[in-house]
Amino acid sequence: MEATDVLALLADKLGINEEVSRTAQELKFEDLVSYLDWLVQHDFNRLVAILYRIDVNEDKARERLAESQGKHTPGYVIACLLLEREREKIAFRAKYSSNRQDKE
Repeated sequence: MEATDVLALLADKLGINEEVSRTAQELKFEDLVSYLDWLVQHDFNRLVAILYRIDVNEDKARERLAESQGKHTPGYVIACLLLEREREKIAFRAKYSSNRQDKE
């Protein structure tokens, strides 16, 4: 799955299609980063809810945020974590759906 497909899937799950002036397919990584940076500053509770909904590991998030201090914005780090987690879930589903088909 390409990065744009993962971004579109993530935008759908987060419900930010309406908040971004473009469609999910046109959503760019920078838009996601900006949105997450905005959430860090203005709606932290919603950000936490998103992290739980996407199932981002809390310890991994803290570690990556601490490592990247001064290098990247929190939104950038969180966007990377969200995309990484979505890719893991896609790979997991693909692996186990192909295992089921092989058994049939």
